[in-house]
Amino acid sequence: MATYTKKTQQTDRIIRRAFLRVLKTKSFDFVTVSDIVKEANIHRSSFYRYFDDKYQLAECIEKEIMGYMRSERLKWMDKHPKTTLADPEAMAQLFKSIDFFAPAINILLSPNGDPSFEVRLRNAMFKNFFKNSKFDDVEDDKIELMKLFSINTIIETYKYWTSPHRKLTAEELAEMLSDMYKKGFIYAVNHL
Repeated sequence: MATYTKKTQQTDRIIRRAFLRVLKTKSFDFVTVSDIVKEANIHRSSFYRYFDDKYQLAECIEKEIMGYMRSERLKWMDKHPKTTLADPEAMAQLFKSIDFFAPAINILLSPNGDPSFEVRLRNAMFKNFFKNSKFDDVEDDKIELMKLFSINTIIETYKYWTSPHRKLTAEELAEMLSDMYKKGFIYAVNHL
């Protein structure tokens, strides 16, 4: 039984990795199950034992990533209950925690990636980042725009952080973002 479970997990990993490799060169909209099984070097029927289609496969990968990110953020916040997400140390820790999934996040947020991943990520952040804040249930256009601005900045920062070409450390990036959030964009730019 343990051997079967191990083989099942291995095949699942092979399919997920093959899918991400295909997305490096082909847009999500044009990726087919045939592309994935060819890259994975498995039979089409093996793919369907694990996933209904590429959408379910993408959703499984994305849920795993988002669950991990949420878990890491909650662990950090439990250990540092008085810390806000705008704290540079908390931000740096968040960046470091996503390193494990950086290649997958980078691919999924790329122009070839699944557009719904960015939407789901944005919605999760919108829901969780402002939860229990004074802005949680405020219905004001200006506040909604500021929330969107904040979330878009974080997503673009994730794209930068998960890029293999990043040059800033987690601490440098977190300090810059913290200055921008706490002191404003102009201040942050003038103090680079």
